[in-house]
Amino acid sequence: MKNPVLIGLHRSGTALLTAGCAACVFSLAAAHGQTIDLKSGLEVYWTFDDKTGEVARDISGKGRDASLYNVAAFQGKSILWAEGKFGGAISFDGTYFLAVSNFFGISGATPRTVSAWIRTDWVVASGANAILGWGMNVAQQRWHFKLENTANGVLRTENQGGNNWGAIPVNDGQWHHVVSVFPAGGQVIGDVNHYVDGVLDSSKSGTVTNPVNTNTDPATAAPLTIGGAPLGVGGELRYVNALLDDVRLYSRALSEAEIAALARGEQVSSGSTPAPKLSITLGANRQITLSWTGAGTLQSAASLGTTWSDVPNASNPFTTAAGTITFYRVLAR
Repeated sequence: MKNPVLIGLHRSGTALLTAGCAACVFSLAAAHGQTIDLKSGLEVYWTFDDKTGEVARDISGKGRDASLYNVAAFQGKSILWAEGKFGGAISFDGTYFLAVSNFFGISGATPRTVSAWIRTDWVVASGANAILGWGMNVAQQRWHFKLENTANGVLRTENQGGNNWGAIPVNDGQWHHVVSVFPAGGQVIGDVNHYVDGVLDSSKSGTVTNPVNTNTDPATAAPLTIGGAPLGVGGELRYVNALLDDVRLYSRALSEAEIAALARGEQVSSGSTPAPKLSITLGANRQITLSWTGAGTLQSAASLGTTWSDVPNASNPFTTAAGTITFYRVLAR
């Protein structure tokens, strides 16, 4: 085909290639060289789009809703709902956190991935904080994903007796996508990889040789918590000060392509609001008209894997002339 226009449907996993033909369809994931399935191994998925009430609904299909952790210190507290990166979020202000009463996390040295969007300008005062955690406060048996204080605001994963932190801070008041991955075949906490906005933080500091053997026994371990965590059952309560959105836990290690897709905002569920759907019409003289459902911002990129930019003055519908290879998507508001 001469001068094709490649139109990527954001979040749908599909792209449409048009040029003199009507519409030739292929997999957008195939363009990346692998299939993107962000439902596989999904253990918990909180969108925080509830926006009211005292329960954060899990939409993974596992029924792992979160509510206030059952301790006396949280009596009378309420969830602080807020606007998020995608729809709603929860504001964790350092006075409470949530727990899943019927789920105790990922056990042993099983691969795992924690994924979340975070916005904070908090100057981390100490290591006594947690974004998400579970387990028992015994050597090797706890799993906490948190922010580091010595290199202020960088990502840290620890397992009681061992820790691993990076070098990219996320406490600048902007939304960041943050990920902690413990890979298949991993044995020690130093095997954890951290990602910020889809980019690997290759720096690894701390006591990185501690073996991983996470405890998920309901008789001895603390359940999965978000916005903070206890140091085991009945232990010190640790908090984070941040807005959190689109929080997920997987029982597998996501690939770099999958992490990049999450960082681009792909395959995000936004409560009852459907994701925008992009469609095209090929008109006379090779004019391409893009239209979409729902509220969203049209973005373009010169190639896959490069930066997406808002299309200037793009209204719905938007008409452009074919001539160069261009990727388009609609990013939900």
